[in-house]
Amino acid sequence: MEIGIKKTFLAYCLCLVSLLNGCSFISTPIERNDIYAIYSKGDTISFELFKKVQRIIKTDKWYFIWLDLYEEQDGVVYAEHLLVCDHNLVLKGATGVFPLFSEAKGDTLFGIESDEYIASKNKSVKPYRDDLPKEIVLSLKKRENPWNGYQRNPFAIVDSVQLLQNSERAKFYLKTADSIYFPGRKQYFEDIEYYSKAFKNTKVLEYAVSSLHFDRGRKYIYTIENNDVQFEMHVLNDKVFEKLLLDIWQATKN
Repeated sequence: MEIGIKKTFLAYCLCLVSLLNGCSFISTPIERNDIYAIYSKGDTISFELFKKVQRIIKTDKWYFIWLDLYEEQDGVVYAEHLLVCDHNLVLKGATGVFPLFSEAKGDTLFGIESDEYIASKNKSVKPYRDDLPKEIVLSLKKRENPWNGYQRNPFAIVDSVQLLQNSERAKFYLKTADSIYFPGRKQYFEDIEYYSKAFKNTKVLEYAVSSLHFDRGRKYIYTIENNDVQFEMHVLNDKVFEKLLLDIWQATKN
């Protein structure tokens, strides 16, 4: 009986040690959720990683790059990160704990504080590394009105994109419809005769590259207007998307 109790206690201790070790991933990076398991500070990020970009903002000192380390699977985002790089795309720090940022100037990131962000900062064990360079300043304000998610405005299809002004701005050549939403790629191509006629209007819009967001599934590019409305520009041809990312990447090398 005594031997059985000792074995049970030993098994409990081993299980507890295992759990504690499992909680030490902030100091011991795990590839699934930590950029430092793939890149170290001082490494230059590659185009393979850059292709996962969700947003990029350039200031006079930094590139702030938002991305997900892993491909989308069933709509689940696994490891969103904010990388801070110098103008040679050398990694200087990173975090997976951040609020919604609207813009950046110099060393300062401006954004909106949320209850989720405050809770994530206060957790004793965080699921992602939280290691922004010490020079980075966060200027956060409270959201004035309750937020129930973005209102979607998916009226536009991208024909082509042209980078302007040293790749700091992008001109979009679009097709729009009068009264219907973009139905999604699959449905569009299944009834292409109808939808190609519906999206008959042409429109040209210009945006700062820093205001562009890239959908995780690489299906559309969007901007956020007034912190509430998500204006979507859908891409029917993946090559348009790939070329835009390549052009932005090449611009960072100049």
